Amino acid sequence: MRPVVIYVFLVLCIKTFRQNVVNCHLIPATPTWSDLRTKLVPTLVPPVCVDSRNTDSLEADTAMPRLFRERNGWCVYSARLWLALELKGVTNYHTVLMEPLEDTYDGSKNENEDIRPNWFGDLALPQLQLADSTGVLHCGATELSSIQLLKKLDVMFPDSKPLWPPIDDSDGKACCKVEDIAYVSNAFGDEVPTDIARESSRAAWLFCKEEGYRLDTLPRSTFEKFLNAAEDLLSNYGGPFFCGTSISAADVVWAPLLERYAAQLPCLHDNLTPRAGGKWPKLSEWYQAMDQIPVYACRIKGDAPSWRKVLFVDPWWPKPDLWHPRHTVGPKGELRLSEQQCCQVYDGASIYPFPTNIWTEYSTSRPFVSPNGPGSEAAQIIIRNHLSIRKDATKWFEENGYICSEEDTDAALRTVVLLLSLSDYQNLSSKNEAILKSSAEDENVSLMLLYLDSRICVPRDVGAPSAATIRQLASILCKQR
Repeated sequence: MRPVVIYVFLVLCIKTFRQNVVNCHLIPATPTWSDLRTKLVPTLVPPVCVDSRNTDSLEADTAMPRLFRERNGWCVYSARLWLALELKGVTNYHTVLMEPLEDTYDGSKNENEDIRPNWFGDLALPQLQLADSTGVLHCGATELSSIQLLKKLDVMFPDSKPLWPPIDDSDGKACCKVEDIAYVSNAFGDEVPTDIARESSRAAWLFCKEEGYRLDTLPRSTFEKFLNAAEDLLSNYGGPFFCGTSISAADVVWAPLLERYAAQLPCLHDNLTPRAGGKWPKLSEWYQAMDQIPVYACRIKGDAPSWRKVLFVDPWWPKPDLWHPRHTVGPKGELRLSEQQCCQVYDGASIYPFPTNIWTEYSTSRPFVSPNGPGSEAAQIIIRNHLSIRKDATKWFEENGYICSEEDTDAALRTVVLLLSLSDYQNLSSKNEAILKSSAEDENVSLMLLYLDSRICVPRDVGAPSAATIRQLASILCKQR
């Protein structure tokens, strides 16, 4: 070999070696699950949360308070009790996720209802069990029992933050009158259209219950009457909350349905947008005030894609049968808004990046939550559940015609966790840009993000800010491909 050729060959090898060294510094090897757990997961584990479908035995006795709630986060009454406990600062309770009863087209038994502890029976959800010798289950599954249970919480948990009424920390005085909270809370039951609406944990007070019109959308005037009532109540006390300047049990009563309506009504009726302001300015202010409540905004509030999917995606809606073909089940015709349009009317835009001050306040009071932000919180949730997620992702890949080995699926999921742990994708450092660019070239990583985007149910799996981070990351990588 000629000297010149050898020289050129060596120069090329050195340049290639230097470039690889640079790339190694910029794009680290995908860390192991053990490495990710050590780096990202706080040592303090979160409160116990079990799914009744995945546990062989669940004892009737308990050493800790237990909240039995509907597993997907759809049920209005379950959301009320969950929100109340979190607002009060009660964090030392266990959660048991359960299947709802009889949420099928014709009210027949749900095929998953058998996956319940025998001692729990056919009790409706939610139920609250205190850590006392009685083991009594306190029901909150009807309008009356729900409000009664919310009122009892201040007695059940005397060391927690009161909500009926809330107390001003500066002077120890009540922020509003007990009578006002009772009046506003009871007004919900008077205004919600129980007489004509189909009962459903997954799509509450949206569709007609009369046979022949079942699952037709309720008239626009019905929804407007309900929203007008909320606007009038908010006007009575000056806002931004239902009983004045502080959040109370009255807001807990109204929040779950108003939240769902903000995303779902615009999908069912043109320009019926509760959050828009215009016709309901006080209600718009209330939505904005609720978004500043850390425990609500960071974990309990759902997101627009999830609430929209509830309206038409199997198995999130009763399946068709011989007598009820697909086109007769659920909303008739197409939804009025695309997912992107639904997000616009629900949040005004994307909630990414999420306000740092709200996340800091939320995580400070909960040391098991990542202090770094919703992306890191999403990462640690995936780490804790990576085996079941990988199994479900493999199945999803196969069903959608994608070829991805178990090893590649695992590596892609670990890469997604690494990317989520980066704090801000809008102000990328050169190192983070290189990681994103490399990941965008890996089809398996993009597929994993598409899988997560399609499967996430908020608030079932993660809070809305964490879900927004996953969806934003998927959007970024898809654009770069």
